[in-house]
Amino acid sequence: MKTSIESINSVQKRLTVTLSTEVVDQAFLEQFKKLRGRVSLQGFRKGKAPISILRKMYSREVAAEVLEQLVEKHLFTAIQESKISPIGQPLLEMDKLPQEHSEYAIVAVLDFMEPIEVNGAHKGLKVSFSRVEVGKNDVREQLEHLARAKGTVTPVEDRTVCQRGDLATVTAVVVTSDGERIPEYCLSAAEFEVGDTKGILPVVGEKLEGMTVKTSSQFDTTAPDGREVSVTVTIDGLKVLHPLAIDDSLASAFGLETLAQLTELIKADLEKSARRTNVEARRNALLAELSERLKFEVPPSITDAVIDSIIREFCAVTGADPDEALKNDDLRKSFVPEAKRRARNTIALREVIRIEGITVSDAEIVAHLEDSGEKEDEERKQHRVASALRKDKEKIREDLLFNKGVEFLEANAQITAS
Repeated sequence: MKTSIESINSVQKRLTVTLSTEVVDQAFLEQFKKLRGRVSLQGFRKGKAPISILRKMYSREVAAEVLEQLVEKHLFTAIQESKISPIGQPLLEMDKLPQEHSEYAIVAVLDFMEPIEVNGAHKGLKVSFSRVEVGKNDVREQLEHLARAKGTVTPVEDRTVCQRGDLATVTAVVVTSDGERIPEYCLSAAEFEVGDTKGILPVVGEKLEGMTVKTSSQFDTTAPDGREVSVTVTIDGLKVLHPLAIDDSLASAFGLETLAQLTELIKADLEKSARRTNVEARRNALLAELSERLKFEVPPSITDAVIDSIIREFCAVTGADPDEALKNDDLRKSFVPEAKRRARNTIALREVIRIEGITVSDAEIVAHLEDSGEKEDEERKQHRVASALRKDKEKIREDLLFNKGVEFLEANAQITAS
């Protein structure tokens, strides 16, 4: 076995393991013997078929099994003997199967995490972010939304042209630039408010105004995953929405007595959401600045793993088939920038946590779980805490570690809000 290592870039190396003819032939012989014990050929007892006949009938299938055997037996041995420590799984680059009576070269690209030179760059970060404030218009907009949600609808009978505010029942067919249908975005008997720009395909609600019932319209747009798509929308029916009056009757629809009570609840909820948004914006700004200061490359295997996670999140929202989405090359490419951003932020923060010796004790995990903010009796709380410790203890520890890491950055940074 001959081994050579070639540096591709700062985070990847190419390992070539050349195996002798004797090693390859021995692997073929072992696989043919295993095959002979499994198959039954007419005219031969099971396990007695000549290898020469098996070679003619099953050469490609056996070659694939030989490849798997050679990789398992020799590639990982070569990695250990070379005293290198890759991350992730090797990416095989061979385009041909092994052949009997010939040498065979296993070629694999290996990912590595390069050392990160911090040198105090994580302290004194200077960042700014846009603060979200809750105003009267925000509360009013939410009241109007609730009034519409609790309103009634009636069919439109005196016209066929869509007007802003109507509810249109639509069918939408979405295809790629190559004409391939995208099932997760196609709609059937879906209701859109004319002029509304919310939802997975916001442009649909925008384009409905002025369209006529039982007619179709085609337009191009960009899907949430970044792909350029063509959308054909057909209006199947039209309704008028009659919102509830924004008064005590609206509050009553939500089990409250007065509009003032509903307004206060909405304001409190919006302010809570704004606080979460501001915390996330502040922390994202810190991590982006930290990542910018620390110069390092993200290994492709880490980026791919993060893309998998993003696609699963995407499928949970859109209802797309995860198995199909994970194999969609265009979809994967569209998420590369976000995956790299997330990976860089995580790697950079992990390095800060390591350097500063930040830890989370079991007692801190228990205290975090006990402080759930929910009203519950002691027995139920103890059961919930015990269950979480049993199932998710290390994930909770990691989440708390990350929170502590960000808190350290915040305490040593100059942050301004606009």
